[in-house]
Amino acid sequence: MGQRVLFPGSKPWPENGFFGDGISTIATVPATIQAMYEAGYSGIYYDPDAPAMMRATAKETGGAETADEAAHKFGWVNAGKGELILPFVAVLEIWPNAWPGMPQLEGACVGHNGKNAGLVTCATESLCGLPDEVTGIVEGPPDVPADGEKTGVFSIAGIYSLRGYRGHGWDCGSCASVMVKRGGLLVAQNYPEHGIDLTRVTGRTENLTPSQIPDAVWAMARARQFRTAAECETAEAIRDALAMGCGTQSCGGEGFSSSRNEHGIAKKSGSWAHAMAITGFDDRPWAHQNGGPFVLIQNSWAKWNGGPRDIHDSRKYVPAAKRAEWIAKGIVNAETGNILIPHGSFWARWSDVRRRSYYAMGGLSGWKRKPLRPLDKTGVG
Repeated sequence: MGQRVLFPGSKPWPENGFFGDGISTIATVPATIQAMYEAGYSGIYYDPDAPAMMRATAKETGGAETADEAAHKFGWVNAGKGELILPFVAVLEIWPNAWPGMPQLEGACVGHNGKNAGLVTCATESLCGLPDEVTGIVEGPPDVPADGEKTGVFSIAGIYSLRGYRGHGWDCGSCASVMVKRGGLLVAQNYPEHGIDLTRVTGRTENLTPSQIPDAVWAMARARQFRTAAECETAEAIRDALAMGCGTQSCGGEGFSSSRNEHGIAKKSGSWAHAMAITGFDDRPWAHQNGGPFVLIQNSWAKWNGGPRDIHDSRKYVPAAKRAEWIAKGIVNAETGNILIPHGSFWARWSDVRRRSYYAMGGLSGWKRKPLRPLDKTGVG
């Protein structure tokens, strides 16, 4: 466990939480959670040692210390330049009900952010169709029960329980390191033979300790670890990592409006000490002409926001052979033909989020990933 420094103006999340083991009024949770962040309760800490620890982890696992270094080393510099990059589509291709998922309970945003970033990497890797570079096995997505899909596909238990203390709040660098070295993705399902049901999201299950998770379940999590992760220091690094199918974690202090404009963009508003995953990037000329580039942020508060979800002029990126399927799965707006951003997400201007910390999650050793097809980086082909 590293240092835990509160963001200026924020206060620790109550150790015993607010929700306990029951969530009878689930419809009120998103507004309640948002109000708690806006009141200054912190879901993240600043750990000055975390970047160095993550870089050490990357070196230990044979990866690059930064995403920019990885891009130069493995030849994917500018992989996303000028592109509309939508790896979240791969998630919805496999699990149409993955988002918005259940709202986070308590200050567990870093765990949900890590899970959502990992979900993107898992989905793009599953759909690329190539053998794993270490095992040689062509891997597919895990089977997830319907109730687990609606919970968010994966549980945060295999990640967040390893933060090293009982109170809430964590940092993205430590989370990324844990996902590479110690924890991993656990399917959100009932494990009756092991006495644990991860389809239920309660205040208690958000705050499990490692000893409360059976060894057999831990073995499943550690079988689904990430081979490496890397810090993203620039917009270009985030853009190119996403273009290679790597979901990205994000920690920072910016708050945003709960209303999206006609292009799905949310204005910066207030302060949240909060973690949210990055699941898309718009680097098209249109984006730059309208205050971008833009990053797509997936929040963990379920349907907490509203407003249009159409991605500007994205009809051209919908394969004709998949149009009907994508409409049925809620990926495409049947009336406009545009691709829709997921519920609970929003576009943010890079200028509004440039001070955040970012960590891209790599699924394969050494970041040797197959570039997503030029179908503008949706992650499917």
